[in-house]
Amino acid sequence: MEKRLPASHPLKQRKVIFLTLFVMLVLGVMMAILFSPQTPAAKCDGCQACYCDYIMFENGRTVCYVNGQPSACIGCVGACSGEPPNAECKATPGLGGCGSYIAWERDSDCNSTPEATDTLVPTPTATPRPPRSCPETTWVKVQKPSADIKHEPPYPLVARQDTTNTGFTLHFNVTGGWAKKYEQKPVQMCRQRGKTYPDDCPDHWQWVCVRKILEQYNDPIVQVDLGMRLGDGVKEWIEQDLGSRYYGATVQDDLPRVWQLYKGGGVMSWTYDFEYHPLDPGTHGGRLMVTTQGTRLNRPQQVSFPYEVPVYLWDTTLGD
Repeated sequence: MEKRLPASHPLKQRKVIFLTLFVMLVLGVMMAILFSPQTPAAKCDGCQACYCDYIMFENGRTVCYVNGQPSACIGCVGACSGEPPNAECKATPGLGGCGSYIAWERDSDCNSTPEATDTLVPTPTATPRPPRSCPETTWVKVQKPSADIKHEPPYPLVARQDTTNTGFTLHFNVTGGWAKKYEQKPVQMCRQRGKTYPDDCPDHWQWVCVRKILEQYNDPIVQVDLGMRLGDGVKEWIEQDLGSRYYGATVQDDLPRVWQLYKGGGVMSWTYDFEYHPLDPGTHGGRLMVTTQGTRLNRPQQVSFPYEVPVYLWDTTLGD
């Protein structure tokens, strides 16, 4: 008798084919996952920054201060900006424990791609804002002109008793003024002398309160006037006291009076000798009035300088 193999059932064949296809699909997905390129993970969400309260020069070096005491700069947290490898660390005053003045920001925290770990990044210690002892500000200082006034001889006589016809001479030596614009602000500087922040000292720096001149101009002299009058009470003394002893005694000087001694182009130094022959005894005085040109920082200045010259009388020869 002829032997035949049992015929396969059609339903069983379909089950085998379906199972084979399913296994192949699962293997394909696993292979794709295993061998697909992985996207580098960022190192962290934040980046390291640092700052001080303020900086002072002490014993030839710069010292960082925190809470009023010398200290290293205090860490704070910034945020990454941009995409690696050109991302930057940006720290914002008042955020992430940062104060008003950022010392440095570490860009490398935003561009490296190490293996992910469970290591916790320590939270930087927050520090107060810089003290108010060095606010960022500008101001203008205006220097007035100065004048040196002298007279000779020390004891001048009235003209009719002055046998040498000397009278008295006023010597004027006037110097113009100036104007300067200053700036004050805290500046980050390396602790080691000769180093430049941030290239030479990204971690070892301190705040220094720096003042500097932004603009400065001379304020030259353009006009000088001399005013002269008799001192208080001289007229009454001549006409009443002397008049009671010497009939007809009266004031003879043509005062008060103003002379223009200089007017012209601006000069920073001006000297002049003014000669006067007094007719009356008593104090002859007044003011030297100086006008400047002004600058980009200040208006023209008008300054006056007082002077006095005592004029003497030989009372015993008054009636000669």
